[in-house]
Parts: sequence; C-alpha cells; structure tokens
Amino acid sequence: MDATILQSKHIYYWVLFIVSTAQKTTLYSTRLQLSIVHQNTIMRQLFRSLIPLLFFCLAVACSSEVEQPFSLDYLYSADPTAGALKAISKGDLHVYATYSGVPYTPEIKRGCVSDENIVPIIGTTHGYENYKQHQFNTSADLYAKYYNFQIKAYLIRNGDKCLSWIN
Repeated sequence: MDATILQSKHIYYWVLFIVSTAQKTTLYSTRLQLSIVHQNTIMRQLFRSLIPLLFFCLAVACSSEVEQPFSLDYLYSADPTAGALKAISKGDLHVYATYSGVPYTPEIKRGCVSDENIVPIIGTTHGYENYKQHQFNTSADLYAKYYNFQIKAYLIRNGDKCLSWIN
C-alpha cells in the first residue's frame, strides 16, 4: 500500500479515537449525573491533552509526501535513474540532499531549486561513526547524484536558465 495512504489512514484512526473518547467521556459523566461544572472540567482536560496530538497529526499530514525508503540495503539495489524518471512523469521535481554540515544537493546548484523541493536523505551525516555509516553516506551521496542529474537534465531541456551542464 502507498505510504501516503497508510499515513492518512493512521491519522484518520487517531481522529476517530479522539472523537469516540470525547463522546464516551460525555456519556459516562452524564450517566453519573455529575454537575455541569465537573463535566466541563473533564472535557477541558481531555481537549488540553489532545491538543499536542492534533498538532502532531497536522505536522505529519502537512509534511513532505516524499517517502524516505533509504537504508543501506535499499541503496545497494536502488535505481535512482528510474526513480527520477518516475517522479518526473508524475510532475514531481524534488531533489535529494545529503548532510555535510549543511544540506548538500549533488548536481544541483543551491538557489536553482526551491527549498520545498529539496528532500534531505535522513541518516546522512558529515561524520563517520563507523564503517556502516561511511557506506551509507557514500551510497546516499551517489544515489542523490544520479537522481538529481536526471532532474537537472529535465529542467535544462525544459528551459531552466539557472542550471547548466557545467556546474
């Protein structure tokens, strides 16, 4: 199943849980014939505790919809050229960045692509804690170079004046 659909269903189930909890709390307090003041206190406490959860759900729902499938095994078997061509066919022109103190976009000059279209590969770093981390950083950088090159080529062929074949 698509990760975006799974994420949306997850948020949907959380909202259902919140609504059902609020309804059960109101029903429970009504059955006990609690005072209106006490009912309002219970509801206020419930909603105060749910506000951070709602902000989290909004942050997840509004976050970039680009999947982060990157693991060392994935990078070894991935085809960045095919991935980029598939994204282009959908009109998705995001590029990948690796961390090297600051986000670095291989093959793409900073400022030529909007920040919203730059997706950092999570887990990359400018330091190497161990051999596996070095392998991951190197593989992620290579993946980003090949992927971003396809996006760059598409943009240049379609009249982009900021990017060039030389940089």
